[in-house]
Amino acid sequence: EIISTGYSDGRPYIVRRIIPGERLSSRLGTSIAPMETAGHLASAAGAIAYLHSNKIIHGCISPGSFVLNAARHSVIIDAGVGALLSALGISHRVDQDDDDNWNYLAPEIEQGNNDFRSDIFSLGAIYYEMLGGQKPFRDSTQKLDGPEGLRKKKRSIPWIAEQVALKALSPDPADRFEHMEQLVLALEDLSHEDHFSVRTQKWQKAIWFMLGAIVLVLLLLVLSRTG
Repeated sequence: EIISTGYSDGRPYIVRRIIPGERLSSRLGTSIAPMETAGHLASAAGAIAYLHSNKIIHGCISPGSFVLNAARHSVIIDAGVGALLSALGISHRVDQDDDDNWNYLAPEIEQGNNDFRSDIFSLGAIYYEMLGGQKPFRDSTQKLDGPEGLRKKKRSIPWIAEQVALKALSPDPADRFEHMEQLVLALEDLSHEDHFSVRTQKWQKAIWFMLGAIVLVLLLLVLSRTG
């Protein structure tokens, strides 16, 4: 929350309220359980969706933009800072050599263009890193091709969670979620453990049913030939 802004001795300043909690960035570097990851990011996406509903593009989302409060929800701590700096005529660009931030910038931002879907890309990059334990891109050029599939590195990551991350990270903004609210709904759906267990059970039943049907057909063919 921004309390006040202004200039002191010709220099701009921003006063923000201190929100107690653990920085989301401290949870990165090791993969986090898919349900927990989705829960953290759902609340973060909800905060950004609120900005979007007020016609504000964040434009510089990174893991340092959020803290986990006592309820383990992600709380945005720099809401509107990018927009405010732009209004003050201050350029807010991320150094490409800054390993902590450039991974989260949408490729169109690096080309001087951005819209609400650029924030979707940034959250997708955080989601990818939380799921897989490593950043999605080796360099900026890889952003134009998209990241590698998460399940190639870790098969335990649910397929649907991988698809949500990859869709959010699509190089072309038109291929991402159309609105942040869509990403919020997808993450909220994935944040429920029962969702994964029920879906897994359904798939397991379907697979066993198909295998049983195949075995039965083969057995009938064998019997018909021997008869």
